[in-house]
Amino acid sequence: MPRPKHSRPELEAVLKDAERQGWRVDGGGNSYFKMTCPCSEKHIKMVHLTPNKNYTKRLLRWLERRTCWENES
Repeated sequence: MPRPKHSRPELEAVLKDAERQGWRVDGGGNSYFKMTCPCSEKHIKMVHLTPNKNYTKRLLRWLERRTCWENES
């Protein structure tokens, strides 16, 4: 069963990018999606369904600090 889409297009793009990089994305039901990375450190990040205006920028900065995240450059 496919996961539900995030209501915010910019955050849906982050979730799709995470899936392309091998991260596991679960949830979307009540209040958040859960992202788990494929590396041995098993980084976990929750992506809220109702974020504030700076949420996407902070999320991307957090992901960029993880060695298992690849930037699209």
